[in-house]
Amino acid sequence: MLAGLDQEQLSAKAGINPSTVSKIENGQRGDRATTLRAVQDVLERVGVDVIQNGRIGHHAVGTS
Repeated sequence: MLAGLDQEQLSAKAGINPSTVSKIENGQRGDRATTLRAVQDVLERVGVDVIQNGRIGHHAVGTS
């Protein structure tokens, strides 16, 4: 939502399945680092800062 993208748009830009984005958002999936990095890259390109707080699956986000 911060990025102005829906799950389908985010998944398309990240090259992953929309259901994977949904599961990540809902904390149902601790995905591979490469998948999470792809999502992070898309979000950062549209101005959302993603900072991992040291715990897997827990991130702080904000707009720049």
